[in-house]
Amino acid sequence: MNLYIETSASLVRDAADQVIGLRGVMRDVTIRKQTERFLIERKSLERSNLELEQFAYVASHDLQEPLHKIQAFGERLKTKFNLGLGDEGRDYLDRMLNASNRMQTLIDNLLTLSRVTMKAEPFTAVDLSRVAQEVLSDLEAQIEQTRARVEVDPLPTLEADPLQMRQLLRT
Repeated sequence: MNLYIETSASLVRDAADQVIGLRGVMRDVTIRKQTERFLIERKSLERSNLELEQFAYVASHDLQEPLHKIQAFGERLKTKFNLGLGDEGRDYLDRMLNASNRMQTLIDNLLTLSRVTMKAEPFTAVDLSRVAQEVLSDLEAQIEQTRARVEVDPLPTLEADPLQMRQLLRT
C-alpha cells in the first residue's frame, strides 16, 4: 500500500510539474503573441502618422495660394472701394480679412508642425525668379497699399525645398 501511495504521489507531482511547465509555455506563447500584435499595431500607427504628416504638409501647401489671393483681392477692395462699400460692406470686408489672417496663421502652424515631424524630402530644382514673382503676386495689394517699390534681379535655380524658398522670400 505504501508503494501505491508513493507511486501515486510521484505521478501527481509529475503531473503537477507538467501542468506548471505547460502554464509557463502558455504564458510565453501569450506574451509572444501579444508582443507580435503590439509590433503590428505600432507599425500601423507609424504608417498612419506618416500619412497624416504628409497630408498636413500637402494640405497646408495647397491652401496657401488661394488664401493669398483672397487676402490680396480683399486688400485691393479695401484700398480702392473702401468708401463706396458703406459701413456694412466695410464690416464684412474687415471680417473676411481678419478670418483670412487667422486662416493664414492656422495654415502656417500646420505647415510648421508637418515640417517638424516629417522626414526631410529630397531637394528639387527651384527657380527662385519664378518663386519671387509668385510671392510678389501674392503681396501685390500690400505693395500697392504701401506704395513700395520692389526690384528683383535675376535669381538662380538651385536645389532646395520649394516651400521653404517661398517662405524665405515671403518673409
